[in-house]
Amino acid sequence: MFPIVIIGLMISMSFFGYINYIYRTYFVGAYHNYPEPVAAKLRRAIYYTNYKLDAKLAIKYYKQALELAEEHGMDVFSDEVLGVKISIEHLMERLGNQAKAIEILEIIRADCLKWVDMQGEEALRAEEKPFNPAMGGEEREEVERANELVRFNRGKRTRLLKKVVQFSAKLGEMYADPKIWDRDAAEERLMWGVETGLKEKERREKEGLRDGEEGWLSDSELGASLEALAHEFESKDMHFLATPLFLHALALQGRTDCHTVVLMNNVAMSLSQQNPRSDHSKLISASPSPSGPASDLKIAKETLLANALAWADRALSVAARIQPPERNEECDTGCAVATHNLGEILEMRGQPQEAKKRYEEARSLSKALGFDDGVKQAATGLRRLKSAGV
Repeated sequence: MFPIVIIGLMISMSFFGYINYIYRTYFVGAYHNYPEPVAAKLRRAIYYTNYKLDAKLAIKYYKQALELAEEHGMDVFSDEVLGVKISIEHLMERLGNQAKAIEILEIIRADCLKWVDMQGEEALRAEEKPFNPAMGGEEREEVERANELVRFNRGKRTRLLKKVVQFSAKLGEMYADPKIWDRDAAEERLMWGVETGLKEKERREKEGLRDGEEGWLSDSELGASLEALAHEFESKDMHFLATPLFLHALALQGRTDCHTVVLMNNVAMSLSQQNPRSDHSKLISASPSPSGPASDLKIAKETLLANALAWADRALSVAARIQPPERNEECDTGCAVATHNLGEILEMRGQPQEAKKRYEEARSLSKALGFDDGVKQAATGLRRLKSAGV
C-alpha cells in the first residue's frame, strides 16, 4: 500500500507542525533577542541540553532564565519566553520522559489558550475609539495608544492561536506514542487543532479582517497543511490520526479534480493500514461478542477494509469522469495507485485471485505511464501472491 505524496506539500506543513522553529530560531546563535542576563543563563542551559547532557543543571538554568525574563519585563507570551518553556519540554522528550513532556506542553497550551479566550477575544471584539476634533493633544495621544494596544492584541491573538493549534497537533502525536498510547486524547487534541483552524478561517471570511490581525490560510493552503500533516502521521504509522486529516483536506477541495483522486486514494490507504487494537476496550464494552476480543478485532478490521475498498473504488470512478484539459498526470498516476491499493486491500481481505487481477492491471497501467514505482509495487504484490501459491 502506498500513498501519493506531492512534492512541495511539506512547505505548507508549518501551520500545523510543532513549532520547533522557536527552539532553532531563539537558541541557535540568536541570544541577542534576550536581555544579556537572560541570555547568559540560556547559554548554560543549552550547553547542558545539547553538548553535555545534564538534566538537573539544564532545568536549573532554564528556570533562572525564566525568572530573569520576568524581572526584565519580557512578555510571557513572546516567542522568546515561550521558546524557553518549549525547550524544557524538548529536554523531557530527549530524556524519554514523554509523560512529563506532555504535562509541560499541556500547561503552555492552556496558558496561551486562556489569553486568547480572554484578552484576545476582548481585543477582537473591541471597537477602536474615534478621534474628536475637539480633543486636545494629550487626549488624542491617549486614544491613539489605546487603539494601538487593541490592534497589537489582535495580532497577538492570531500569533498565539496559531501556536495553540500547533501545540494541539504535537500533543496528538505525543499521546499516540506507544509509551503513552491514549487514542482518545490523541484524536481529541488533533481534531481540536484542525477544527479551530477551520473555524478561524470561516470567521474571517464572514466578518472580514480586523485592523491589526495577522494573516491566516486560504482553503488550498489549509488543505495542503492538513495533507502534509497527515503524511507525517502516516510515516510514523499513526494512520488513525491521518485519516481525518485527509478527509478534511478533501472537504476543502471545493471542486472535483485530479487531486481529489489523490486524496481519496490516501483515505483508502490510511483506513486499510489502521490497527483496530486501540479500540479493544471500546468494542468489548459496547457490543460484547460471544467469541471474545479476537472476534471483535476481526470485525473492526473487516469494517476498515470494506471502507478502504469503497474509497479506492470511488477514486477510480472519479478519475474516469475527469477528461482533458482538466485531466493530467496526477489523474493517471492516481488510477494506477488506486488499482494497486485495491489489490492490497483484496489481498488483506483474503481474496487472492481478485487481488492478483488488480496487481496485473496496476502493473500494465504503470508501464504505459512510465510510472516505475507503480511497476515495482505491483511486481512485489504479484511475487507475494506467487510465493503463497496463487
